[in-house]
Amino acid sequence: MKKKIIAGICAAAVVVVGVGVALGRTPSYAIAEAKYPDMAHYPSEWALTFESDYNAWRADRMALRESRFDGYDEGLKAFTKEALPALLSGAGNVNRVASPLNVYMALSMLTELTDGNSRAQLLELLHAPDADTQRQRAEALWKYNYSDDGATTLILANSIWLDDGISYSEEPLKRLAANYFASSYQGDMADSAYTSAMKRWLNEQTGGLLRDAVGEIEVDPKTIVTLLSTIYYQAKWDNEFREEKNETLPFHTPTGDVETTFMCKSSEGSYYWGDTFAAITQSIENAGRMWFFLPDEGVSVDEMLKDEGICAILNGESWENSKRLIIDLKIPKFDVSSKLKLRETLESLGVTDIFDDASADFTPLLDADQPAWISDVEHAARVIIDEEGIQAAAYTAMMMAGAAEPPDERVEIVFDRPFLFAVTGTDGAVLFAGVVNNP
Repeated sequence: MKKKIIAGICAAAVVVVGVGVALGRTPSYAIAEAKYPDMAHYPSEWALTFESDYNAWRADRMALRESRFDGYDEGLKAFTKEALPALLSGAGNVNRVASPLNVYMALSMLTELTDGNSRAQLLELLHAPDADTQRQRAEALWKYNYSDDGATTLILANSIWLDDGISYSEEPLKRLAANYFASSYQGDMADSAYTSAMKRWLNEQTGGLLRDAVGEIEVDPKTIVTLLSTIYYQAKWDNEFREEKNETLPFHTPTGDVETTFMCKSSEGSYYWGDTFAAITQSIENAGRMWFFLPDEGVSVDEMLKDEGICAILNGESWENSKRLIIDLKIPKFDVSSKLKLRETLESLGVTDIFDDASADFTPLLDADQPAWISDVEHAARVIIDEEGIQAAAYTAMMMAGAAEPPDERVEIVFDRPFLFAVTGTDGAVLFAGVVNNP
């Protein structure tokens, strides 16, 4: 019987100050384990050594960001524009969450293990001219986004798990380690202890927020390779909400109203509008922004997702329909999650050969006579927001009427019906995005 290959892609973002992420340790299975760059901690503003400590922190941060080059994020922006509607559309009455950056990174890792048309399809989806360019882009994105300074955590952890019954080439593992900071492990896929180690690694990288979803992962004993990639994010609002200003209001879900706690705040900010939506953003301390897109009355979230203005704004493109105002914001506290199978999504985006046992080409890693193909790609995600910030985690084990221009001075925007959100990093990368149908 032919053996098969499973690619797993995992992502998580956690925004709870004081929560750390530990690098998974499974020494009995480790071939090589990733060592992350050292980073000085962000100093307390009250510290007597603040200036020198700040300079050390800034030096470490800038050293990582020197990896950027012109066009390093072009592929990610193009991928997000194409993949975001495919990932989030069709939610119906339920919530849906995904991490475009994480899926992008995992698919990039997969290009290191594939060749021929299998690799070509992946590179086309990732909008890269060749594997070397994609490798450089992925490494620059990893380093630019990396942060582990005691105040903000953003780590893209990666790993590959091999069955000990196969022979493999070391070159792809070396590239994964050098460019993706990926750890490599080997053991018996039929051994529950080995698969438990995989799950433990996932839970450690995602702060335990997806423990239930991770527990449901089933690894077929015939699996020969599992690819895992995670994103863990910890930060807080730049300007926190105050709990005493919260209000209980109805949220109009697709199936009826539910009483919901709304966080309320008035502040100066940018108000955006398009053919199908209105949008605002909230800054995250030293860690990017969170965007909220409210469909116009009578417009569904799925219809709004077709509006190219969404990704134009998220990708930092020039947008004329915006104005600085006093914004009276009411946004519900929410805890939303979803679990998706991504095979059909990837196939709809043009990646097909890796799922076909007759066409899949994994020869960079495996012997040519070793049959291998992707049998499953899962993506589970969860995002929570409260007065202090955001907690989020995800893994993937692989019409016409527009909003009116706002008044000159002030606008109230109440997210009391299904809406779209997105969390972007300091360079604009879309870390997480989702549809809230019921908070």
